[in-house]
Amino acid sequence: MRTILFTLLTLIPALLFAQEETFDGKDAAHWTAQLSKTESTENLQNRTRWYAGYALGEIGAPAASSVDALCERLLDIKEYEYTRAVCAWALGRIQDKKAVPALTEALKSKMDAVRITTAQALGAFGSEAESAAESLCALLDGKPLDGSESEPGDAFQSELIEPVKAAVAAALWKVAPADSPNAQKGKDALLGMLRKNSTLNTGRHNRKCGRRWRSRPTSTTSSTCPEGGRIRPRSGSDGAADRGTSGHGVQK
Repeated sequence: MRTILFTLLTLIPALLFAQEETFDGKDAAHWTAQLSKTESTENLQNRTRWYAGYALGEIGAPAASSVDALCERLLDIKEYEYTRAVCAWALGRIQDKKAVPALTEALKSKMDAVRITTAQALGAFGSEAESAAESLCALLDGKPLDGSESEPGDAFQSELIEPVKAAVAAALWKVAPADSPNAQKGKDALLGMLRKNSTLNTGRHNRKCGRRWRSRPTSTTSSTCPEGGRIRPRSGSDGAADRGTSGHGVQK
């Protein structure tokens, strides 16, 4: 009896936390075929391919056979931006090391959503993606990568928007050796952005609270905002709100 009970207790966690080999009742082979499916309209085709990439990412490691197809979609510069982005996200979930070269190549994209999810995927590989450190470092420094995607007449944008910069810095911190200059550069970039946003938002918050206090008929001795306003991150010194994109169009 004890042996049976012990066996059941051993199997239950494995059954609960095992990755499903299907998504929406269909296996990885089905969703891999959907990645290259041609539909009657461009909009329908984009939705079909995007959902296929999302499904493969949800399946995770058991979808390793789809890595080549995902890399092909990711590197197709004519593909819909968010289909490319979700393919990068899926590769980060599947965690097959042979995807690292394609992800490194995708850093050359001029599309913000692609660069964000590509950097996040490389970061998920950790030290296994150390080969991408130099490309991440160059991107963080605002240097054009060899063979960067562009259309005729396009100028290289050296200034990254904050979500891209944060994703690249975090990835560099994760993939570079712990005590290396590149890892320190990624860490310093992240801390710099945090300090900048904290200073800007604290100033706005205090000014806002000051206006509230001055409008009240009675004096207030509290050093905190009477209404307990919450500091919200901003994307720039002009006070413009951050885009709030998830990178690949998936709200998790």
